[in-house]
Amino acid sequence: MKIIFKKKIGDIMQITSLDERWYAELDNMGRYKGYRPSLTWIISYTPKGDGKGYEIWIGDNGYNESQRLMKEAGERGSRIHRAIEELLKKYMNNDRKGINMIDEFIDLDGAKKDLAPDEWHALMTFVQWFKQKKIKKVLSSELTLLTKEFGCTLDTRYIYEKGGRDIYGLTDFKTSQQNYVSSEGQLSGQIIACKENGLRVDEASILQVGYRKTIKGYKETVYPFQPELFEAAYTFWKKENLKKKPYQRDYPLTLNLL
Repeated sequence: MKIIFKKKIGDIMQITSLDERWYAELDNMGRYKGYRPSLTWIISYTPKGDGKGYEIWIGDNGYNESQRLMKEAGERGSRIHRAIEELLKKYMNNDRKGINMIDEFIDLDGAKKDLAPDEWHALMTFVQWFKQKKIKKVLSSELTLLTKEFGCTLDTRYIYEKGGRDIYGLTDFKTSQQNYVSSEGQLSGQIIACKENGLRVDEASILQVGYRKTIKGYKETVYPFQPELFEAAYTFWKKENLKKKPYQRDYPLTLNLL
């Protein structure tokens, strides 16, 4: 949680903070303004396909165990994303050292941990995809964009050649074995953000790394621009959250035991 604003009110300090649900921009004085919900939060209001498989999975594992497994999967995905980000940044800086199997990466809780063998394998499949894609130039890695309605972070933008011409690609990385409608909505939201910020996108895809159903170990799926998926999720998000603001609490300026 990031503290973005402190205001003294008498004997109280009012602290406003951002979590994964909010983005904000900095003004010329270095102060935060213009809070916007995260695209991920908005898209969470999209159903996971027909919902049956997800409901059966929760039923088989029980609610508490399902939450634990989802948290574990999130931590795994976070480490893999961090490792991919590091590889891309080293590529952009022409650093040939790459990353080491014993390097540590931050998970969702901010704890550092090296990659487990299956996580390292997922990273290997990303490298294979990158080389087979014959990417000519990486334009960005983990780029944060703000729109009028939300904020988001793009995994990567790049240029590769297809049919004798340069294609501006946008790819979202996933470590899950299945793509849901929410994933497509999130990708379309990212395209909206690119359009509002004047960034070219010719092709948008989701790359599943460590994918177990193909020999090559990854699966890339190109999706059309589907703004209606984002708009549907945004409609439900606004219904429940339009008046909400970033987390804010009041704290006493001093503490004592007397």
